[in-house]
Parts: sequence; C-alpha cells; structure tokens
Amino acid sequence: MSSSTPHRRRDLASGLALTLTVGAAFALMAGRMIEVATGPTAPPTGEVAPAFTAETLTGREVALSDFEGRVVLLDFWATWCPPCVATLPHLEALHRAHGEQGLVVLGVNQEPDQPDHVRAFLRNHDVTFPSVRDDASIAWRYGVYSFPTTVLIGPDQRVLKTYRGPPPPDRLAQDVQTALAARSRGSPPPG
Repeated sequence: MSSSTPHRRRDLASGLALTLTVGAAFALMAGRMIEVATGPTAPPTGEVAPAFTAETLTGREVALSDFEGRVVLLDFWATWCPPCVATLPHLEALHRAHGEQGLVVLGVNQEPDQPDHVRAFLRNHDVTFPSVRDDASIAWRYGVYSFPTTVLIGPDQRVLKTYRGPPPPDRLAQDVQTALAARSRGSPPPG
C-alpha cells in the first residue's frame, strides 16, 4: 500500500464534503428563489393596497383602513438591515414635515418577537413615527423580498409607488408632496 493512499482518501473525503456543502447551499438558495418567484408579487400601481391589521410596538392595534383619506408611506424594515437604518432619518423628516398635511409614515418591522429591542432602537435613533410588528404576513401580501421596501399609498388606499431598496430621498419627498397635493385638491394622484 502506498503512503499516498491515506492522503488520497482524505482528499477524496474533503472533496466530497465540499461538494455536499456547495450542493446544500445551492439547494437552499434555489429554494429561496422559488419561494420568491412563486410568492405574491408587489401590488401594481393603481391596485388597492392589501389590507392588514397589526399591533404597534406599544400594543395598539392599527389597520391600514384606519388611514383611509390620508397618504400612507409603509416602510418594511429591520434593525439588522443597514440600508433600512440609513433610510429612517429621511422617513422621520417626512413624518415631521408632512404629518399634519395628511401623511402617515408607518414602519412595518420584521422582528415581531423583539419589541423591547426595536423600541429602544427607535428611541436611540430619534424615530417618532409608529411601527407595527410583522410576522412576515404583511410583507408576504406586499410581495416584499428585500429590505427596505417602501410603499406609497394614496388616500383611496391604492398603491402609488413601490420602492425596492432605499428610496432616493429627493424622489420620495417629491412623490409624497405630489400625493399630498392631489389629496388636498381631492383628485387622484398621477399614477
């Protein structure tokens, strides 16, 4: 028996283990891709936004229908998502600037079992707009598969725009102002 036989067996075992690991990773990735591809898609512009009821981080129950007649900005986010965190100051600025004009900014947090952590996080980041706890059911209905995803909803509860990834602050502010102006005129915002 040659002295290289144990090395060949070890190399063969290592190669087999690597192949199985890569195969398992591919299977997981393929499974996620299929889940996204076969799951619900984001509601198209002009469609009625999917209804939901959820609990805020302070324990109050809210429904999307509570905000009929107002412009709603839903932000799907999590504390572990750096782009989500980077978006929060822009959303807070919109909330403060336009809340009295009929804008509702509502966070849809993806950490439903960590309300204390999320509340402390928001307090530390000076965020005052409310967030609801989502067990992924709201995200599923809105076809959200990446964070942040932000959905602008008109006063008639129809989707005006969906932003995948951090929305450009200037563009988002312009879209919000357009929706609020249409609301004050009583006309539907341009789609």
